[in-house]
Amino acid sequence: MKRNIIFILVLILLGYLISSCHDEDVSYLDVSAMAYPINSMTVITGLTVGDTLIMKAPATPWEQPSYPYKTRIKNDAPWVALGFYGGTVEGARPLVVTLESVKGKGEKANADILKEELKIVGEGRLEIPLYTKIPAGEYLLSLRIANVSGSDVVEDAFTIVVTEDKTPK
Repeated sequence: MKRNIIFILVLILLGYLISSCHDEDVSYLDVSAMAYPINSMTVITGLTVGDTLIMKAPATPWEQPSYPYKTRIKNDAPWVALGFYGGTVEGARPLVVTLESVKGKGEKANADILKEELKIVGEGRLEIPLYTKIPAGEYLLSLRIANVSGSDVVEDAFTIVVTEDKTPK
């Protein structure tokens, strides 16, 4: 009798173990709330070493004037937009962010040149070289975000405004 009870318990345990051994996908991707902290970036083309002397007037008499392009030109620093908010894209990490499409607005706008020069680093950080060949215009970027469970496109996720106006704002 004792053997029968043990045998039945072993069968129940074995049945439980076998039924619970199946692959379960715990990954998902939700980009419906994806947002950048600042959803646009202004890129100024045609900067030269002489532009290090462009001064932004102080707002009040006790403030010092600033030279907005001096450090950028000295360090050859690219134009950078921070990545999107960490909690706005839900799902398993790592995320892979790629450029899906570019819509250009303006006479000179050329999306192909922007595609060549734009780098996407990490989770959506955008970089454009300081000395860029991108023509003036407004560019709307659509991004593809992917992880192990699939991918999704976020239409018009970010705007890049390329201008030749060097007036500090």
